[in-house]
Amino acid sequence: MYMEQTADNRMWSLMVRYISNELNLRETDELLSWLGNVPARTELLKELRETWDKSRDFQLPRFGDPQIAWNNLRNSIERREPPARHLLYRKYKIITIAAVSLIVVICVLFLGLRYGRHSYSIDTAGNENVEIILPDGSFTWLSENASLKYKRSFFDVQQREILLRGDAYFEIKGYARRDFNIHAGKAVINTKGARFYVEHGPANELKVLVKSGTVVLGLDGKDRQQQLLNALDEGTLYQDGSIGKMHLDNFPDEKLKKRQ
Repeated sequence: MYMEQTADNRMWSLMVRYISNELNLRETDELLSWLGNVPARTELLKELRETWDKSRDFQLPRFGDPQIAWNNLRNSIERREPPARHLLYRKYKIITIAAVSLIVVICVLFLGLRYGRHSYSIDTAGNENVEIILPDGSFTWLSENASLKYKRSFFDVQQREILLRGDAYFEIKGYARRDFNIHAGKAVINTKGARFYVEHGPANELKVLVKSGTVVLGLDGKDRQQQLLNALDEGTLYQDGSIGKMHLDNFPDEKLKKRQ
């Protein structure tokens, strides 16, 4: 029984730290493993996220000096003279309620100011490459003069979605029933888990070079043309909407060196 309670407390702690975006890679994998394919657990995490998002909009009153507030509370308690057998109980009950309320208010204020956004947007300058760890533990190396936008949560959605402008290298982790979609202009790049490089050409074409795994390159839209790409395939989406495909002998290592 004690071991079960300890494990439950551990998962609650991970979910709370996930909502505040404080999980490391090992903890992210641990939480994903616990969620697994159990709909009830995923739904619980989704409800926690929705509750937290709603709490960000609460208008909380300004607080004065905490020490003065405590002194006033203490004086108010001491001025009362209830029966002796109830004095200690009532005193600690009031202090406990006040302490819990104060902690909740402080947590909402602190986390609301720090993590109040629904999504993240990252831009790179002309002389920098940026390494990004996405909420699901996937890696992205964003090239110079590029931008990436993504939701701060991937656990409570069926499709992991990001917006890309410019070039980037991706190492996408595979999770059951959670596709990963990259929207780049009129193109959409879909995978369940792969390593690949996305490059924009001078004639507005978009190239996808697959290092490992499987990727689907297509036009964004309901009835879109698609091209399946496997390891060492290069797919090109041209300006007219057509898609070409060729097989490479080796993955171009300069694409990886470019991001280091």
